[in-house]
Amino acid sequence: MARGYRAMKEAMLFETLEGQRVQCHLCAHECMIADGKVEICQVRENTGGTLYT
Repeated sequence: MARGYRAMKEAMLFETLEGQRVQCHLCAHECMIADGKVEICQVRENTGGTLYT
């Protein structure tokens, strides 16, 4: 595996919102994440309106 490469897969427990935003339901933070951003946990990322982990 190349340095810096992370295999990402679609996360579970999230809701798609308008404007390609998502809301994670994994923990009590209930993060609302804009496209291209990561959650407070720095583990999950919104890419094109889909949450990846």
